Amino acid sequence: MVVLVDRQSAYPDYNHFDGPMAAANLFLAARALGYGTVFYTDTITDEVTRRVLQIPERYERVCITPIGVPSEWPKAPAKKELSEFIVYENFSEK
Repeated sequence: MVVLVDRQSAYPDYNHFDGPMAAANLFLAARALGYGTVFYTDTITDEVTRRVLQIPERYERVCITPIGVPSEWPKAPAKKELSEFIVYENFSEK
């Protein structure tokens, strides 16, 4: 699957936000349905993608993502402790 944004959309300045968010939602939906995905941006060049799929110039590619059932799911990494994410600072003591 190729995720594209429309350069001629009503708000083209938002494309760099909206395109990746659309891809992220696609990945979450695929995973919820038991499929795996990956975010490719440089494995296949934009020129090749455009030529093979005959994508008009008005569209910009965000990513390419294969969607399928993996032969096996990778093991989940160990959960980090909450203390690894929290920083305590006292700004009143300066």
